[in-house]
Amino acid sequence: MKKIILAIIVMFNIGCSMNRPMIDCFDPNNSSSDTSYYVSNKSYQGFIFPAKYQPMISINEQRFTPNKDQIERVELILAQGPEDSDLKYKRQYLGSLNTSLDSLITIRLLRRGFREECFDKIVAFGFGEYYEKNQRIKVVNLKTKEIE
Repeated sequence: MKKIILAIIVMFNIGCSMNRPMIDCFDPNNSSSDTSYYVSNKSYQGFIFPAKYQPMISINEQRFTPNKDQIERVELILAQGPEDSDLKYKRQYLGSLNTSLDSLITIRLLRRGFREECFDKIVAFGFGEYYEKNQRIKVVNLKTKEIE
């Protein structure tokens, strides 16, 4: 009986860990998040970063941790936008409040993002030719339902 329970626990743990991509991380600056939350459905995959995470480029607004419902709303708004933001772009989500206390979700979309080192731990807005071709930054206001 103990062997059966142990086998079930091992299979459950393997199944849960298989949903979250394995991403190597070398963080010499010690700027990574200790916790990000993996979210996905048939049209997006990405990581939600907690309110306590401080991105390398400062976001001055008050921070919050987006929940899955807010991410689903953001993705619906993005889907109605003018640019292509389908599954080929992996996502990183940061939540903040503006001066009017509107909930803003900053999304870093990166083509083949899970191949980027520390994608689940560091939001690193890149610059240069590679990033111009492969990265998009969107800010969605959940109150106005607009992409800013």
